[in-house]
Amino acid sequence: MEYVPLPCTIDATCFSSEADRNAACAQIQINITNLFQAMLRMKTRYNDLSITARLPDELLAKIMTYAVSTYEYTQDRTIQVANVCTLWRRVALNCPYLWNRVKYVKSIEWLTEMVIPRSGHLPLHIVLTDEKWPRGLDVILGEIHRIEHLTCYVDQRKAKEVLRNLTRAAPMLKTCAMTTYPVFKLPYYPFANYSPKLTTLSLNNFTLPRGSSFMSGLTEFVYKYAYLPSAGVPLSHLMDLLAAAPQLVTLELRNACSAIDTATTVHVHLPHLQHLIFDDHTIICTSFLSNVIHPPTTYLNICTAQSSRRNNVAIRELAEELGTHIVDVVSLRIENNHQNTYKVELDYTTESQADHAQVKVRLWEIEQIQAFVETLSLQHLQVLKLRLTSITEAVLNITSNSHCLNTLVFDSSGCVSYVPLLDGISKDEVKSVHRLHKDIFRTQPERFRSSDPASHISKMKNSLAFMLKHASPVPGPLRFPSLRSLSIIGRGYQSNHDLISLAALARLRANRGSPLNKLYFSNYDNRDTEYLTLIRDVVASIYCEG
Repeated sequence: MEYVPLPCTIDATCFSSEADRNAACAQIQINITNLFQAMLRMKTRYNDLSITARLPDELLAKIMTYAVSTYEYTQDRTIQVANVCTLWRRVALNCPYLWNRVKYVKSIEWLTEMVIPRSGHLPLHIVLTDEKWPRGLDVILGEIHRIEHLTCYVDQRKAKEVLRNLTRAAPMLKTCAMTTYPVFKLPYYPFANYSPKLTTLSLNNFTLPRGSSFMSGLTEFVYKYAYLPSAGVPLSHLMDLLAAAPQLVTLELRNACSAIDTATTVHVHLPHLQHLIFDDHTIICTSFLSNVIHPPTTYLNICTAQSSRRNNVAIRELAEELGTHIVDVVSLRIENNHQNTYKVELDYTTESQADHAQVKVRLWEIEQIQAFVETLSLQHLQVLKLRLTSITEAVLNITSNSHCLNTLVFDSSGCVSYVPLLDGISKDEVKSVHRLHKDIFRTQPERFRSSDPASHISKMKNSLAFMLKHASPVPGPLRFPSLRSLSIIGRGYQSNHDLISLAALARLRANRGSPLNKLYFSNYDNRDTEYLTLIRDVVASIYCEG
């Protein structure tokens, strides 16, 4: 490197001519360039001494592939890796595993000149779901013979090119998820009826032809239609499609059936089915279930359409049909959510009662809930959870014969009433227990923190009046005689005598030989928690939340 030293400061007047000044500026520029090149050579030498520069290309390519696949993949990550240095760029451009995934298409040229040629012969993973930017799908489907995972939105303006490519064989395809709008009819022989590795198929607003033999290896099938007048296929058509997929483990159908046609409908046997989700009109739900044979332990999630909310006859028919698919219920949960719909969850084993209900049914009216619950086999019911705006007597009457019930949960946004639990308790028993509690207040004042005995007596009078109003004239069988755990969750206003009434109820059940072992309650005034003293006399475990 030639370096001509110059003075630290230059007086412009020292130049005798313009030519001398220009020559000095040119020399400065040459010195800057030489220094920059020297720095590059030193940085290159420094990088050559690092461990990454001594890694074999094959190992470096594996590290790059792992780094890119560890996070949510985008093409930008591949470009970032390739821009680190000359060595990394050379390795990245020649590593096909960095180019066999397409998440969006910057340009058709980028797709045809970079991704497709540099991915070699590796299986392709395609994710093109942006319906506002659908470019490139017709090009990438030209490689359908080596696509392994396909998730895409089909722009119907490119329908001709898409249809042409979808009629070609897909020997490497394992998963396929396609969405369009409105309805799009697939070719008669999708994938030339040759996709031997295809196990997962999800179609949204696509119409499949009958007898699609390419579905024979499917284990998961999702078939959805938007709520359009012409959406869905006839029931017989739907049954033909399912008959072509006997290996199904997971099946989700939403608005997939347009009508119950008069054509002969085959009964479909799905011996491996574990999860079934069906969302449609109530009558269609009933007809579909009557034509599907599945294992008794299959998870069922049945959602009736809102248009069925006033059709209680259809709901009862659906309930009766579901009754043929449901064995003895061990756990039952009824809930209504913020959308003013009701959800029923039931289970066959207590181990999965928390989050893994085996049957879920969405209904729209409390009368429909009653009609459905009446069809269930509840002789072995152990857990009942009610999360409703108000706890209805009708639902509890249906379950009152469940002699195995040991856990009851009331969860209400309003005031929770104990009236259902007073069945079989006589007025004389209520008076006797209140006399006992009154004597405890009078003779054992040290057990209570309140300095206002008159307040205790007033609350006890209110509690007595409430319980006498709903108690039976004579003793009778207790409702839920095996009940051992009671949870009362009131998210609304509670009366000022609730804890005293609860204490009386707990003692009455203990006197009858049906004591509570666990009691949970919430949303009570902390000033009333002193009444826990009465409850502790007869309940082993108490959990309260003020």
